[in-house]
Amino acid sequence: MTIQQLHFVTALIHRGSFSGAAEDCFVTQPTLSSGIKKLEDELGVMLFDRTSQPVQPTQAGKAVAAQAREIMKGLEGLRQSIQNEQTTLEGQVNLGIIPTLAPYLLPEFLPGFTREYPGIRFHIRELISRDILTGVGDHSLDFGIMASPGQGPGLEEHHLFIEPFVAYLPPGHELLGRGALAAQDLETRGLLLLDEGHCLRSQILTICSAQGRSNHPGHHFQSGSLETLKQLVDAGIGYTLLPQLALGQLSEQQRRRVVAFRSPRPARELCLVSRRGYPRTRLLSCLVEHLGRVFPQELVNCWGDRNPTQLPPAVLRPIPWQPR
Repeated sequence: MTIQQLHFVTALIHRGSFSGAAEDCFVTQPTLSSGIKKLEDELGVMLFDRTSQPVQPTQAGKAVAAQAREIMKGLEGLRQSIQNEQTTLEGQVNLGIIPTLAPYLLPEFLPGFTREYPGIRFHIRELISRDILTGVGDHSLDFGIMASPGQGPGLEEHHLFIEPFVAYLPPGHELLGRGALAAQDLETRGLLLLDEGHCLRSQILTICSAQGRSNHPGHHFQSGSLETLKQLVDAGIGYTLLPQLALGQLSEQQRRRVVAFRSPRPARELCLVSRRGYPRTRLLSCLVEHLGRVFPQELVNCWGDRNPTQLPPAVLRPIPWQPR
């Protein structure tokens, strides 16, 4: 059974003749007759009484025609939806985003994007990376925003931007007077981390070369919130590493306890994850473009007097600046 055969059925009922139906379908009469005969053979019933003039559908033909009209209506709706997608963006978008990025990226991204595309309705969930990859893979999420690599069977990632890390130190810490740091300047003692499952945790452990060294003296905290870690640092309990977008929510006094790293600066690559062959290509392209512009340039310059704007570029490895 094909869409063309169903189209032949509805056209023949409408015109009442094989020649007229063939004309409406832009095919020859033998092609239309053959198509309907093949459909009748497949279904095992006669769809038309060919002895009457005009040609009349049988009861089975009427039932098939009714279903065919519903199918055609659905196809037309699909066609219209695809055409609308080329000129306007609308509908619900299910988006997952890692918690260490959501509170800093979304307020910068959502207002401008929804003003430009008011027909888009976001349903957003904060999820760890593993759950984002699962959600995009099983179609419960349209997209995920996370740190690269965002890889999995049937998935592809689209580069957004590079986000450097900085050290966030407690008041009076000895490293506050040294200027830019090297990763080896940091001790594992007092390092405050996120819980297992957060990709930022493993990234920080890699930077500080602290894998498997959690049994150091002093306090040891693991939290699910960067905000909790920041408050512990403010209280003088340990230090942590922050992604640069988090600096936008620091006070001027807190920023004076932010110290940059020397080149090569540790950083993370942020990406948008989608299913391979995702059909809403214009939506995907617009999201990648807008999210890639979110990284506020002024954050690069918010280091106070201690570390002005002479910051080396954030490079861990060469990364192409385009979707891939």
